[in-house]
Amino acid sequence: MNRLPPRFPVRRTALLLALALAGACGVPPADGPAPATTSTGTAEAEAGPGDTIAYYTCPMHTSIRAAEPGSCPICGMTLTPVTQAELQSGAVRVDADRRAKFGIELVAAALRPMASVLRVPAVVTWDPDRVQDVSVRASGWVESLPGGAPGEEVRAGQVLFTLYSPELVASQDDLFQASAQVGTGVPGAEARRDAARTRLQRLGLTTAQVARIEAVGHTVEQVPFLSPRSGFVIARTAVEGAMVTSGQTLFRIGDLREVWLEGAVPEGRLAALTRGQEVTVRLPGEDPSRPGSVAQILPQVDPATRTARIRVRLDNADGALRPDQWATVEIALGGGERLAVPESAVLYTGPRRLVFVEGQGDLLEPRQVHIGMKADGYVEIVDGLAAGERVVRAGTFLVAADSRLKGGGGTP
Repeated sequence: MNRLPPRFPVRRTALLLALALAGACGVPPADGPAPATTSTGTAEAEAGPGDTIAYYTCPMHTSIRAAEPGSCPICGMTLTPVTQAELQSGAVRVDADRRAKFGIELVAAALRPMASVLRVPAVVTWDPDRVQDVSVRASGWVESLPGGAPGEEVRAGQVLFTLYSPELVASQDDLFQASAQVGTGVPGAEARRDAARTRLQRLGLTTAQVARIEAVGHTVEQVPFLSPRSGFVIARTAVEGAMVTSGQTLFRIGDLREVWLEGAVPEGRLAALTRGQEVTVRLPGEDPSRPGSVAQILPQVDPATRTARIRVRLDNADGALRPDQWATVEIALGGGERLAVPESAVLYTGPRRLVFVEGQGDLLEPRQVHIGMKADGYVEIVDGLAAGERVVRAGTFLVAADSRLKGGGGTP
């Protein structure tokens, strides 16, 4: 049995065989095919008037490039001409038989109803219009904290803390002194009493509290401070026995009967959104969905994510929504008829979007288009294509590959 000697140059033999096949088909030199001419005139007629044939190639084996017409040495198919115009434009000539054999299908660009749903991940947050801080207006000491731990629900008028304040004590004394002088003929007694009442209210007491102090008839040293609204304690900085100063915030209370959902929308979709637009909100594990509306579209775009935040106002009377809970906001976009083609017809090549359009003489020509919204497997063509023009919808990548091979990596 014959054996090849060690280190036999198998790769060199294969290379020589490939070059022999290429020579049989007349492959032009590596630096590019030279323009070919024909004496029969048949190829010129197929290529179209005024076009110069660059070379001939096999529809199945586009690496074959011959200077003269003939048959493919690999499969035996008749070689077809490739013109200089096709090379420059990236167009591909594919007749009806070859389209059927290779599964290349065309469809006309047409107007069709387009509507899509934008799904935005969102998180539940407090409605800032329903959040209120409780601050002291007189310096003093926190004597007790009857209720209001963080997360606890409180009612409007419920005692949150009691405060001993020398300023409050002095203002009560002024009220009692002025009240005692009313009706005794002392000039200005009623005015001083009214001023003392007003001063206590400005220090944080309600009208009803001031009236109760007057009814008691003596100074109240541990003055109770009440919750201004019903809701939940978001934060509490008050500590029993601590000294506090005027202006210091001790509680933050929020009402959850309405909440906001905050989500990030890609900047390319912002033009389709409007304030007050109705949306659908879906919560994990909850069915059915909840209706809502876009309350705000924040003006700034995040430079890192290229998104802008939106806020959706949502009713929460049942208290099912909780801060920091995840949700999905569904926003209906578009509507009406728009020029569209199947998504499979569009090629994405870097920043460009291309389709292959049917031209004269079985040509499939690449054309740049600008696309819009997508829906139900179709993509909107904003610019670059007219209604009725036929584009490749199946076999698009095959045509694109052929176009690159013939054009040496050109248009697509």
